[in-house]
Amino acid sequence: MKPVTVIMKSLLPALAVACWVTQAFAQCSEMVYSKPTEERAALLIDSIEGNALFSLVEGSGDHGRVSDLCIALFTEEGRFVAKTTTNPKGEFSFSGVLPPIGRYRLIASSKAFKDLNVLIELKQTPDTDPEKRNRILLHMRLKSLRSPTYATLLSVKEYQDRERR
Repeated sequence: MKPVTVIMKSLLPALAVACWVTQAFAQCSEMVYSKPTEERAALLIDSIEGNALFSLVEGSGDHGRVSDLCIALFTEEGRFVAKTTTNPKGEFSFSGVLPPIGRYRLIASSKAFKDLNVLIELKQTPDTDPEKRNRILLHMRLKSLRSPTYATLLSVKEYQDRERR
């Protein structure tokens, strides 16, 4: 009887992770295109990658990274292209997807944070110079806050320097 108990105890963490992953992807599968409530200028990028950060209080500044944030990519007209989630460090990318140059909508959604809908414009060729390549920073805000969610750009070099601190 003891070996069965040991096996069951060793399977519990794996089962918990499987349920957690299933829940995150189930939430992501529910994402649909919605028109933005406020139109802003497109963020000019060379690859669709970045980080999601969050704040627990009103105003500017970020307090941590958002893991398991659902992020979907749509054409500007609203046609679904791809989806992904942020990793434990808040990082995301659409590395397996090679959409043609043009304008897209990046929509980030979670149960805890306000949705973010940002217009991005994908440049023709990625720049290899880390001073010139950009990452998208998604600044997520709790649904209970008045502050809006928003997105900014950060060069890959600035990101690397920030990670070293």
